[in-house]
Amino acid sequence: MEPEVWGWYRQFVRDRDDHTTPNLFVPHGEAEIQDFEREFGDALPPVYLAFLRQIGTGRLTADINGGDTLDFENSFLSTSSIAEILRRNPVEWRIDPDFIDDDEVPFFSLGNNSVLGFRRGHGTAVYYPFGKSAYARNFNQFLARLMTDCTFYRQLFRLPLLAPRK
Repeated sequence: MEPEVWGWYRQFVRDRDDHTTPNLFVPHGEAEIQDFEREFGDALPPVYLAFLRQIGTGRLTADINGGDTLDFENSFLSTSSIAEILRRNPVEWRIDPDFIDDDEVPFFSLGNNSVLGFRRGHGTAVYYPFGKSAYARNFNQFLARLMTDCTFYRQLFRLPLLAPRK
């Protein structure tokens, strides 16, 4: 855990969902985490569970440098959303059976049913499903990169970047 980075995210913690702020995190319930662990064991790394407990689920659409991403979702998934994806029986997700590999555990939604995730047995490195290279060596590096550039992963997709807003 990097205190400066986690502290930056903590400033966006609220008690309830607020649809007017670009960055928002709602503390995640312990009961939901325990339900997830009963069904899926230790599929999620402890650092992500600590993030859910201390900061929560939510969205990050504006970074520390004034950049924003309104065309991507940038949301950290709850354990119930992750469970729906892993069960491949989702209510709100339309997932092709080949959406994620069996050893992948999604945690971050980009929108349009695209996610980033962890791989079992690979620590907390962050991957795009079926990708060969990690987007970040670990979850803390992912948080730091997202904090300074909330669209950093777009360069890895080789997607065109939008012109900065004035």
